[in-house]
Amino acid sequence: TGREMQVVTVYCFHKFNLFEIFRLNESRLIAYLDAVAVAMHPNPYHNHVHAADVVQRTATILSHEIYPQVIDDLQLMSALIAALIHDLGHPGLSNTFHIADGNKLARTFNDQHVLENHALFTGLELFREDSFNFFEKSRVGKSKVLELRANVIKMVLATDMVEHFTIVGQFRSKLSSGGERVRRFSSISPLGTNNDVVKHERFIEIKSQRDLQALVLMMVVKCADLGHTALPLTAHKKWVASLEEEFFAQGDAERQSLMPISALMDREKDRVAGPGQVGFFKFVVVPMYEAFAEVFPDAGEPLLMYCRQNMQAWQDLGELENRKSARDSTTAAAVAAAVGRRGSLEERAG
Repeated sequence: TGREMQVVTVYCFHKFNLFEIFRLNESRLIAYLDAVAVAMHPNPYHNHVHAADVVQRTATILSHEIYPQVIDDLQLMSALIAALIHDLGHPGLSNTFHIADGNKLARTFNDQHVLENHALFTGLELFREDSFNFFEKSRVGKSKVLELRANVIKMVLATDMVEHFTIVGQFRSKLSSGGERVRRFSSISPLGTNNDVVKHERFIEIKSQRDLQALVLMMVVKCADLGHTALPLTAHKKWVASLEEEFFAQGDAERQSLMPISALMDREKDRVAGPGQVGFFKFVVVPMYEAFAEVFPDAGEPLLMYCRQNMQAWQDLGELENRKSARDSTTAAAVAAAVGRRGSLEERAG
């Protein structure tokens, strides 16, 4: 319809009763969403449909064990807004491209989280327009707006993949199995004795500490941002094909500008929608979902299950292609040998 992002976001605000809880101005939220849509680029992947998808998935993840168990209403709304604007203004070219090009966008943000900072500035600046400020005359006072802003900034910056292993590592060390707090909970009530007690103690600990809540929220938006990896295979492959199209467009731009072509972005030799996905799943996505599922199994285990199934599908495709390639090589060798034998016989006959 072209308005998927607006429809999904308003639905989520209603689903969690945010209009009632905070007495938000719905017409101004819709105006804000329309302004966000205008700032979106019609990229193959980073577009308004991706934004809608991440908002919807963020809401779904939060509704399983996380809200209201470990975060409050304002943090929930912060997560939905972060999901909405995390790629706002994305031009279809990566941070690496902008930094290597040395363009104004990269210089504006001193080469640091270029696209994420651009998205934050664009999305948060819109709140300064009276017609888009859906917090005016609401229960979200100035201090709460500042808190929401800080929450959103942390979550959007976390979507920069350069921070991926740091954030997942922190989540593992602080909250998943083997973490300091989990060991303390287990000593109070061993996991084999009463998992529910351990989970309850863990949730109380998270809700009592802002740094842990922030870490959870960052992981939620990260899981949602990469959520296509946990969709049914057919839908997942469509997203990968869109990403490949966007990657190759960047590669074309790099070639035209005589820049080094980034990894996976050379349409003449690279392939994103193929068995090469296995490495991305194995080292990036699956470990993230494993860590998340340990702490929030209701939300994380379904994601992990589909993610593993998709990784296996890419692996199976790779093995199939390898077998085909081996058969083709054997056939080619046999043909070459046959041609060689025939030539030898013809020489002798001559």
